[in-house]
Amino acid sequence: MVYAQTGNSAWNKTWSATTPQKDAVMSFDLNVSEKKNLNPYNDGALCNGFMSVYVVEPSGRKSLLVTYEFSLTRMEGNIAYLKFVPGRSGMDDGEGTCKAILKNGKLQLIGTDQGGKSALFNGLTFK
Repeated sequence: MVYAQTGNSAWNKTWSATTPQKDAVMSFDLNVSEKKNLNPYNDGALCNGFMSVYVVEPSGRKSLLVTYEFSLTRMEGNIAYLKFVPGRSGMDDGEGTCKAILKNGKLQLIGTDQGGKSALFNGLTFK
C-alpha cells in the first residue's frame, strides 16, 4: 500500500468518531507537531493527543467513560505510531500502542492494549 506524504496540518485537529452501534462517541485532539497540554484532567501532562470516550444512553445523554493520553513515537508517511496511557490517574485503565492512518481526510486508529486485546477505539474511523 502506498501513501502520499501529508503535512502535519492535516493531522492536527479535533477528530470525532461514533461506534457502529451509536452507543459510544469519541473526541480525539491530536497534534503531531509538538507535545502540548491537551489533558484537561492533568495540568502537567504534555502529550500529542488526548481522547475522551463517552457512552451514549438510550435517552441520548452522554457520560464520560474513559480518557487516554497519546504520545507520538514515530511517523512514516501517512502513518503515525502512538503510545497511549490512561488520561485520568486512578480512574481510567488501558495502555498500549496504536497506529493512526490518515487517508482521504479521515483517520483510522488500529491498536492493542498491553494485554494484547483490541483497544476500545480499534478500527474506528475518525472524521
